[in-house]
Amino acid sequence: GLLVVVGENVSIGQVVCALYDNDRLEAVVNVLEADLGNLTCSPEEVPQKLEALAGHCERLGRDRSEITLSWNRVACVAPTTAEAEAERNAFLADRGMVWDDLGEELQAMVDGMIACGDAATVGEQFAEWKATGVDGFTVSLPANGHLPERVALLGEVLSAVG
Repeated sequence: GLLVVVGENVSIGQVVCALYDNDRLEAVVNVLEADLGNLTCSPEEVPQKLEALAGHCERLGRDRSEITLSWNRVACVAPTTAEAEAERNAFLADRGMVWDDLGEELQAMVDGMIACGDAATVGEQFAEWKATGVDGFTVSLPANGHLPERVALLGEVLSAVG
C-alpha cells in the first residue's frame, strides 16, 4: 500500500509516496509538514500502517491527529443490493470476468475490496472501515460512478457515516 502525504510546504510536484513494508515505512517524507495522508491498502493492513505513522510522528515530535488520514476504497451503491450487484457484474463482464465463474475465493477477495449493495449495506461497510481509525475516505465508483444518482447516493451514505 501507499501513503501519500501532502503538506502546506509541499507542492504537487513534490508529492512523495512512502511505501510500507510490514510494520515499518521504507521511507518517511514530510511527516513534519504533512497535512493530509491517503492509504491505499487492504483492511488488514490499516492497523499496522496507522501504528507506523503514529510511531514516526512520535519520534519526530509531531501530533498524529494533525494529519487528516483518508483511505482509498471502492464502492458500488444502488437503491437495492440486487441493482448494485448487477451493476458490479456488468462492470466485471465488460472486462471479461463473469461473476458466477470467478469461484468463491476470488468472489470473496472482490467482496473484501468493494463495498457493494444498497445504502444501508454500503453504509455499514464504511462505518466498519472508519472504525479502523482513519478520518475519512477517497472513494472510486468504477462500476456506476457515471450515473449521477449513484454518486449522490454515495454522498448521502458517506455523510451519514461521518
